[in-house]
Amino acid sequence: MCDRESTVDFMSTSLAAGSIPAISSETENSRFLSPAGWGVALALFCMFIGMVHDFRSIGKSQDEVHAEAIESVTRFEKDVSEALPERKLAFILSALIAGYCLATRRNDVVWQSPLVGGLFLISLLWIFSSLAWSVAPGMTVRALIRVFVYAGLVFGLAVRFTPAELCRILVVISTITVLECAAYELVIGSHESDDGSRRLGGTLHPNPLARYTMIMGICGWGYAKLKSATRWKWIALVVFALVAIQLTKSRTGLASCLAGLAAVQFIGQDFRKAFFPTVLLGLLVAGALIVIGLRGDSGVSGIGSAATMGRGEDVESLTGRLPLWEVILDQAKGREILGFGYGAFWNNTVNEIIFSELFWYAGHSHNSYLELLVNIGMVGLSLVVLLGMATFVRASKLAYSTSRPEYAIFAAILVAAFVNGIAESGFVLPRELAIVPALLSLAVAQKPPPQPVP
Repeated sequence: MCDRESTVDFMSTSLAAGSIPAISSETENSRFLSPAGWGVALALFCMFIGMVHDFRSIGKSQDEVHAEAIESVTRFEKDVSEALPERKLAFILSALIAGYCLATRRNDVVWQSPLVGGLFLISLLWIFSSLAWSVAPGMTVRALIRVFVYAGLVFGLAVRFTPAELCRILVVISTITVLECAAYELVIGSHESDDGSRRLGGTLHPNPLARYTMIMGICGWGYAKLKSATRWKWIALVVFALVAIQLTKSRTGLASCLAGLAAVQFIGQDFRKAFFPTVLLGLLVAGALIVIGLRGDSGVSGIGSAATMGRGEDVESLTGRLPLWEVILDQAKGREILGFGYGAFWNNTVNEIIFSELFWYAGHSHNSYLELLVNIGMVGLSLVVLLGMATFVRASKLAYSTSRPEYAIFAAILVAAFVNGIAESGFVLPRELAIVPALLSLAVAQKPPPQPVP
């Protein structure tokens, strides 16, 4: 039996050589999360409920919800104290969680990637610098206060928990969220969208719920690849995620989830092992396209019907997104390089202009890249995209060199976030899910902790 020091030295040497084997099933399943991990996961879930969940729209029409949203923005612009009580409590809770994590941080944190860490810091500095050219300094200051607290929360989580623990915290939060929304639907009833179709949403809009479902599915598939006695539970979680995301009828969510599942399957593998399944997948896609072509209009019509997922909305305009993007780009002319200042674009005037032209309350760009453009300009957009790419590369390398599932999961979540950003803004808005990609960046910027010893 070896002593602790020699074990740690051996693990560090093996890590540097990239020869650490996958975690054994006994070690992986010995304890899912520490008591502190469970406590923080549940606290974050409560924080997310207060931040974005909606318990006030029961029995109200979409027009009423839109009108109340515009009125709420107007009141908040005039007086920050007009924020909803649950939003205030969520903000306070986020500060408390950050304080706890920073006060109980690990002693073995070593920052190893200057590229990822440097891009994270530069991006954050650029966001705060946008106050200098903001068209609405008051709105930017309020937004930057939130960014400051959330940045502290992200840093605290990254230095308090290991990447493996962070991954499991994401599993807990996403799973509880999906279960809570499903239970709400069973008790209160299903959510009716603008086109009259029924979509699983619960206390969330179906599209944000689909993002939680996506994270749950990706994490489940990452752990299902481990050879353990509980593998069937992770596969069941993936199946549950796919069923739930189908019930949300979120096309972007489904596409993002499938991209993430494919990524987690191949990331960390030897290229020679991944080559054959990649070619096989390409042949299957090519064969499907040939069959559709041979069927002519009926094949194309079938694709269009499947694409709507049972929703009676205009697919050609991406359910109103293309007209929305045109209006936003028209409003953004002359501010493309620096943007309007963080949080300064979506004021009540812009919301009313868009509502008058498109007859719906957008609230954000429904495109992560466009949302970053109007807030922090092309410079800020480039920095954030570079940060995401650097984080993905770093996570992929760690997944290959350590064979640890959390790094493959992190890389796959980033792939899904990049895809999701094409038609959604959830991962870049100053809300709960923006914490996830920032947290992944700081997690992979660290030197991997020693491998647990069975």
